[in-house]
Amino acid sequence: MKKPKRRRESQLRDKRQSAETFREMAESFIPEFGARLAAVEHILLEKNVCTYEELREARRFVDMKAEMEKGR
Repeated sequence: MKKPKRRRESQLRDKRQSAETFREMAESFIPEFGARLAAVEHILLEKNVCTYEELREARRFVDMKAEMEKGR
């Protein structure tokens, strides 16, 4: 049995609104997350928990793992 055309249009509109809401949330969350990460890195360096080179190596490792996950 086919869904009425109005119901399908309403469902499509709801999906578009949900996608737009998600996009807006991500756009506000990502810069905030980046700022917090930078603050944590600054504290780690300031308190001599690790070196700048160790942070760079950690970033490379995370990037490498992300690339491996993409290749699956």
